[in-house]
Amino acid sequence: MTSYNELAAPGVGITSAKNTGGYEAVDGTSPATALASGVVALMLSHNPKLTPAQTRAVLTRTARAPERRWNALLGYGQIDAAAAVKAAASPPDDETAPVKYEGKEHFATPVGTSKTTHPAMEQELWLTGLGAAGAGLLMLVGGLFMALRGRRGTGRGAAAMAPPQGPFQA
Repeated sequence: MTSYNELAAPGVGITSAKNTGGYEAVDGTSPATALASGVVALMLSHNPKLTPAQTRAVLTRTARAPERRWNALLGYGQIDAAAAVKAAASPPDDETAPVKYEGKEHFATPVGTSKTTHPAMEQELWLTGLGAAGAGLLMLVGGLFMALRGRRGTGRGAAAMAPPQGPFQA
């Protein structure tokens, strides 16, 4: 995933159909994405054998470049639909090739790939969690017990203390 833009597409003041009828101007990535997807669809209608790498190369090479050729906001520039569709007829060679995956096996079961079993849980971790949960439960029960016992008026505590002796009597 990149944190910058590769290409720019118009996304401000785009006329769009309203779901209640009529039209309105909308802004944002939704209309920009729809316009970019439409350009790619036109490219594929002219050359259905375009690969994703070729499509990307055509789009970036035909974009209307900003002043300094590339920047984080506009990327390689704004999509030029007419130039991209024209260039799709004779795209650059696709030099990409499949690469063997060297990571861990996944849990899905595509054809020919076995599942990996989930590793066993570490006993120390779940015992620690169980002990912490038990201690928390004991503290909760003890707190409830003390709160209920203190409300009963059993003659103990501050309410049952004798008044002070001496000159402090009212």
